Amino acid sequence: MLIPVFIEDHEHHERSLKAFVDTDKKRDCCAAHSLAEVYSTMTRLPGRHRLSGEQVLLFLENIRFVFNFDIEHTQDVVQCGNNSIWPDLIGAP
Repeated sequence: MLIPVFIEDHEHHERSLKAFVDTDKKRDCCAAHSLAEVYSTMTRLPGRHRLSGEQVLLFLENIRFVFNFDIEHTQDVVQCGNNSIWPDLIGAP
């Protein structure tokens, strides 16, 4: 559901975006490792859909704002991304 949120011409974009926007932090959650999976996927998509590491890190911040995560682990994942070579990696954090 997370990948189509950020790809406007994805066949599931509208439904995914609606679910993303309607997310309730008190009710909905997402595994912290999903952030690494989103990074990995978005930086290795084919052609024009592939994003830079820096672009994906911005998306990760949006995802963190919307979903309820295990705070300690989520901060570890994003801190690792912000303070490492993530922006230069393609396909894996």
